[in-house]
Amino acid sequence: MVSLGFIATILTANFVSALSTAENGLASECAEGKRTLHEFNDKLLVREEMISFAETTVKEFNTTRCGLRVFGAPCNQFGLQEPGEGIEILNSVEYVRPGNGFKPNFDLLVKRDVNGKKENVLYTWLKLLCPNPTTLIGDPSELFYSPIRTTDITWNFEKFLIDHTGRPRKRYAPDFKPLDMKQDIQNLVQACLKGKQRNVIFQDLFDQV
Repeated sequence: MVSLGFIATILTANFVSALSTAENGLASECAEGKRTLHEFNDKLLVREEMISFAETTVKEFNTTRCGLRVFGAPCNQFGLQEPGEGIEILNSVEYVRPGNGFKPNFDLLVKRDVNGKKENVLYTWLKLLCPNPTTLIGDPSELFYSPIRTTDITWNFEKFLIDHTGRPRKRYAPDFKPLDMKQDIQNLVQACLKGKQRNVIFQDLFDQV
């Protein structure tokens, strides 16, 4: 299996407001499917479709072989809180909230629907494998899509953790604090490092044959 070379976190977010109606601190384990994130690279994760920052790996988890990479996914389906596009979103973060020249260390994907009839295939796939960690759907008057399903991403800042093989591993409710994901991320980084170490050992054995 081809490796991504990093652990990925995809968060659905409005970058100006962090309001959430979800239950606090909930996460769910993802099922194992046949597809991986690799199959979506040509549709979502290519450079032409994202606004890239200079440093995209989170330094605390960065290693020479397995690091953490975060992808922010803007969406305007929750309270219409993200009307901007591309550079407008970046400017709001840099100059308005939090402002003061703030530059996040993640890649920003193009804005897409994450729920409803026009939802992007990436989120259909993620929701299929990862059960909703909350039983709350939210105020229908603040949800700008249809139909509404129990598997839906419920609000801004819901998070999906994906391992180095491209397999989704966990889904986190909007109010789940990113710092509380630390142990899960560390576990995946260690698994990635062990896997790469085994590959090096096997390659050495083949080279000796």
